[in-house]
Amino acid sequence: MLLFSTNTQAPQRGALLQKTREFGAAVATHLVFFDLEIGQISDEIYADLIDSAPLAPYRHYIKHQRQLATHNLSESEEKILVETASTRGRALGRLFTEIHGRAKYRLTRDVRRSAAKSLTKDLKRNAHTCTFIYNTLLHEKDVLDRLRHYPIPESNRHLQNELSYISSTQSPMYVLPTTISSPTIIVSKATCSK
Repeated sequence: MLLFSTNTQAPQRGALLQKTREFGAAVATHLVFFDLEIGQISDEIYADLIDSAPLAPYRHYIKHQRQLATHNLSESEEKILVETASTRGRALGRLFTEIHGRAKYRLTRDVRRSAAKSLTKDLKRNAHTCTFIYNTLLHEKDVLDRLRHYPIPESNRHLQNELSYISSTQSPMYVLPTTISSPTIIVSKATCSK
């Protein structure tokens, strides 16, 4: 992705990115069962295993997969999502990057004004395509969030970022887990939604 992002107009870089993503999807399809199995371990067995010494290097990953498990679909559904990832939102995200990678912004003496005008002109020229991409990505996210039973649109992102949901009578919050060197960061639900 980094190589592609430095020159989104180079066809060989785009082809390499696509080939890499397709290979990754092919491998991930065969490994879907593993994360699903972690989520299906009974609480009693999980409690016995999670603190065992041989699992110490993998403990964080296993705990995180356990949190994600409540939103897993069936194995066949998960495989379909993995195999089609390069043809859904990921493909439209790449198209968006390529469209805006072609944009040329001329900088003059009044750099900010010129850049704003140039950006606005280019966005207007591609408004229909960009709107289509954006709406398609939003719809895909809405469908996936509904299938996975996320309560609010930000739930998946917060779970991926390992934020914990705390429900309180005053205001529900998301809390970033603390470490010894960092303070707790609290984000209210009101600032996260809509």
